[in-house]
Amino acid sequence: MLGWLDSLPLWLVGVLALVQNIGLMITGSLVVQRLRQLNVFEVTAPRAASNQEWILASVTGVVNTAATLSGFWLWQQGWVTFRSVPWWNDVLYAVGLTLFMDLIMFVGHYIGHFDRPFRFVHGLHHRFENPVVIDLFVMHPLESIGFGSLWLIAALLVDLSIAGILLFAAVNYLFGLAGHLGTEVLPDRVRRWIIFDFIATPAFHALHHRDPATNLGFYTVIWDRLLGSVNEDYRSGWMQRRR
Repeated sequence: MLGWLDSLPLWLVGVLALVQNIGLMITGSLVVQRLRQLNVFEVTAPRAASNQEWILASVTGVVNTAATLSGFWLWQQGWVTFRSVPWWNDVLYAVGLTLFMDLIMFVGHYIGHFDRPFRFVHGLHHRFENPVVIDLFVMHPLESIGFGSLWLIAALLVDLSIAGILLFAAVNYLFGLAGHLGTEVLPDRVRRWIIFDFIATPAFHALHHRDPATNLGFYTVIWDRLLGSVNEDYRSGWMQRRR
């Protein structure tokens, strides 16, 4: 696989990365729309995405493509390296990367809400109080560049596991979609499991859009619990009560 990738011209890698980003945006929206038609969700979304949201999401897709191209070039130059490890190490790598990125993103998210210059940048994401799926990609270009830079820094600091990266990318995408559904998909009995004292539910991030000083984490609730910024309504059917 790496040999095949190395044979591709840079422009083709860019086209493939752009198609992938567009596909993720469209696929997420279509899947969620279909699940709502099948009445899988307890509550339907309150609105459709605006043209402004789609435009901003498209800009993020272009920035993400540029980050992918940068990473590909760094790999070709030998700055980024991949290693082959047993499958359980791939899982451990994905878990470790998720926790690392969760901490870094929490710190960046906290700064984005409580430091004035950064509030201007991150505030664009919070223009849309009731999140929908496409809002996962709706952010200021500077914030998109920041996220892309985090990926590149992580890639430069450690040898990468391809399977571990793919696992983390899947986790990142699923949590991003879940947090911007505009509804809670977990049944009440599941949402009360003790594991969700530490792992974010869809309502966790959706509630953050209503109460931005709370629930700053993305994948986990760990850092919010340490900081005392958890809004516990995410565990108690908040979204069902508010609709």
